[in-house]
Amino acid sequence: MDNPLLRSIMLTGLPPDTDAARIRAEIEPHFGTIERVEIVREGTDEHPWAILHMYLDDEAAFRLTQRITDIWHQGHRVNARLLLHT
Repeated sequence: MDNPLLRSIMLTGLPPDTDAARIRAEIEPHFGTIERVEIVREGTDEHPWAILHMYLDDEAAFRLTQRITDIWHQGHRVNARLLLHT
């Protein structure tokens, strides 16, 4: 098993009222502690996205992105992508 590294995961397709507390409440029980959440509202507040910084090994990072990608949440199609360069 790989050693956990600080990974950056980008979430898109989030509801307009998304905030860090809500993301933590929905992600942490299933995938572990989020070190930092960055909410980005560039362009329009209607289409925010987030970057999660988490200590994950390769398998856990892959599992997180696979389980979240293409789910419907609050009427929005959410996607997760592992960022290779941050």
